[in-house]
Amino acid sequence: MQHMAVAYLLNEELHYNQADIAKLMRVSQGTISNMIRDFKYQMQLQNLQKELDNARQILAENNLLPDNSNFFNG
Repeated sequence: MQHMAVAYLLNEELHYNQADIAKLMRVSQGTISNMIRDFKYQMQLQNLQKELDNARQILAENNLLPDNSNFFNG
């Protein structure tokens, strides 16, 4: 995952093109493209999980949770 994060930062924040990142990491441009795409996907999943956790907290604070322990296990 660390290599994906480096590729993502180089591309998205430092504006390196994928071909240059590929040369730097000694992989193909296609590999870099996949790494960046997969990293973005992982970030979206993590953000959605945070949103769900926040929603569960709001429900719990307002005593709106069903009496079911499976609710927290997805």
